[in-house]
Amino acid sequence: MVLTSTFEHTELPALQMILGTIATVHECLSTTSIKSLASWIIPLATPTTQDEVEKIISLLSFLVAGERDIYTTAAKVPISFMNYLRYANIVKAYVPSDPSFHQVFASYCLKIMQNKQNGLHFNMCKLGTSYKLNSEVGDLPALIDGHIGDALSYACRFWAFHAAQAHTIGATLLGSIETLLSTSQFLHWLEVMSITRSDPHTSLMQLKAQSHLVCDIGCFGHLSKS
Repeated sequence: MVLTSTFEHTELPALQMILGTIATVHECLSTTSIKSLASWIIPLATPTTQDEVEKIISLLSFLVAGERDIYTTAAKVPISFMNYLRYANIVKAYVPSDPSFHQVFASYCLKIMQNKQNGLHFNMCKLGTSYKLNSEVGDLPALIDGHIGDALSYACRFWAFHAAQAHTIGATLLGSIETLLSTSQFLHWLEVMSITRSDPHTSLMQLKAQSHLVCDIGCFGHLSKS
């Protein structure tokens, strides 16, 4: 198989995380966005340097040379390749199982958001005033790209989706969700959702639809009523 002939045995854990990322993401992302997410996720899961991440994604590039993203020059990962990773038996040894990886992915999304250096914080885009509408802020897409970035944007928009797709939720992930929903992080998350024109209510409803999450997250009741 091309994967075993292309990659070293020591690279397989990181390769598995990258392929799992491509198979699990909730939208068709550019290769640049995949690299951004993988650069966050892989070091959290397995000892891997940034150079190793770059090498693996570079070697995979011939497989993910799809159509161009309308906003960037980066190639988008073809949906056909994403579906191949999801459903082809031949690659199952390299791609984590769907429900279990959704829990892993939700955990990493929370870690990205709660990172003290590059995660959620007050005034995410360092705007000079809070009295302007988003539509009145000049060059907002560039500010989002520079101050929020692909990984944090994806984590904010889809952490709840991945948590809702998981069959079980561990205590660590539950604790991270409670921290997000019951501290100032919640306000910073709402700010990102507003700036990126995303619907926070949809995320909360995705959690509410999962009874095991609603029962376990103590602070969820009053939030879901808003």
